Amino acid sequence: MYISLTQCPCMLLHTSRISLEYKRLLRKINSHGIYSRKAFFNAIESKNRNYIPICFQGKIIPSLTHNKAHFISVKFLKARCDRNGFYRSRSGITFHRKGDILSTLKYLIRIRPTGLTAKEANDFCNRDCYRSLSQIEALELYTCETIDGQKVFFYKPKKKRQLKNRLVDSSIKASSEPDSSDCEILLEDVSDSLKEIIQDPMSHRQMMIGFLKVHLGSPWRQLSRQMKHFPRYQTIAGIKEQEDRHYTTLNNYFLTLPITDLEDLFKQLVSHLRCKNVIFGKYLAMDATHMFAWANKSNMMYKNPFQEPNSYTEKSVLHLAQHGYHLDKFYGYKCHLLIDCESELPVAVIITSGEVSDMTQIIPLMENATSLDLEEVHRVLGDAGYDNPADIEVVNGMIKGKMIADTNPRRSKFLKTMKIMVKGVFKKFGHCINNIDDALKYIPQKLITDFGVKICSKRESAVVRMVQYRLTKGLRVSVERVFSRLKGCLPFERPKLQKDVSVVKNIYLCLNWMLLVAMTAKRLGQDQDIRKMASVI
Repeated sequence: MYISLTQCPCMLLHTSRISLEYKRLLRKINSHGIYSRKAFFNAIESKNRNYIPICFQGKIIPSLTHNKAHFISVKFLKARCDRNGFYRSRSGITFHRKGDILSTLKYLIRIRPTGLTAKEANDFCNRDCYRSLSQIEALELYTCETIDGQKVFFYKPKKKRQLKNRLVDSSIKASSEPDSSDCEILLEDVSDSLKEIIQDPMSHRQMMIGFLKVHLGSPWRQLSRQMKHFPRYQTIAGIKEQEDRHYTTLNNYFLTLPITDLEDLFKQLVSHLRCKNVIFGKYLAMDATHMFAWANKSNMMYKNPFQEPNSYTEKSVLHLAQHGYHLDKFYGYKCHLLIDCESELPVAVIITSGEVSDMTQIIPLMENATSLDLEEVHRVLGDAGYDNPADIEVVNGMIKGKMIADTNPRRSKFLKTMKIMVKGVFKKFGHCINNIDDALKYIPQKLITDFGVKICSKRESAVVRMVQYRLTKGLRVSVERVFSRLKGCLPFERPKLQKDVSVVKNIYLCLNWMLLVAMTAKRLGQDQDIRKMASVI
């Protein structure tokens, strides 16, 4: 005999009370984020510590570390996870959107453009992953190869592309060197490297004070206190014990530093690194990024009184800042960089107002690369913002090879359709494409004629250019890594400065610091630390 809940009011009341308590607990977990496993099962009064009630399934996720001793709200995790899907608490508890360790590792192998090694998996998950990786190795869609003495796991449909990226990416080669990841660079060594280029004590003092400011990320008052409590910084800057180290004095050193000295130092560092075979100058990439102005836009003093763009004086305040668009609307400046793809270091820079188009800086950037021999350059790479056929032809006449820029689809509906088609071909057959001929096999001729394209016409050559860009895209993204390091380690994106001259000096100090760290690492024989500004202590 079965009894319905409607026939038993006490049972219905008890069930609704439990459901209400579960909802309250879920709201509590959503607000707190992380909840211990023991407290969770005590709250629901469950003796079975391995079973999660149905109303909580899909709404909480166990931790990858600490033997799954903690839960996190899915809502909380999605709002705070990084681009790889991880969230790490201050105490080291690690969570991932996929939940369990096996699904997390399979997800990482699929999305990473260079595959996944056991060491990388351990660093991501903050735990030992060897047993789980051995289980993945037996699965049909995953495979592993031994490269430089270590196993690299690949996703079979993307294996060729992932393997090619791992062999080409210089940052992975550097990080795979044995017993060298723990090397550190002392600030004293960086100061000695600067003395090799600048012999004048006063110029060296001005430079090092500026470098200490961008390296430590400190305002002038805080830098003055740091020099007082840590005499080491004072010695590195070349300031004697009896000399004044007040913050106004430090600021004056910065204000009296000429921009021309910073520009000359940039060129000398690039030339030195090229002589030491750190910068090769064969494959170059250009791109621009935004920097926000430290300003209140509603104040009238921040209105630019000049009609010409990029105009400013020694005493002007925020005249160089303008409204522009890069990923989104912003108010500030633009930094246009030309970088060496193999070393991932800058070789030319131009600073403009925020409204200046990337396309107008193609030839000026190439002309500013005076430390390089342009006749040895094989490729210059750029995104769709540099799709200017006239300037590309000029660059092709300046270098040994040619410039390859992504196609700007706004020029023609045919180009837009072609670009979508080429992108789809690489998405589906990218692991089988190694050259232009391989790509054209997957583009039927009748599809091209459907666009109104005739044989040997300019639009047909656009398809070839799109394929060329897709094949070299792995090299072009090195410029994005340069910007990421500048924004992550230095006050590059948000300089808290208002004078236009100070903003320009800050940008040059950040770029020169990156080159100076590379020079010091090469001098000390630590080639693996050439790009590691965070290793300077």
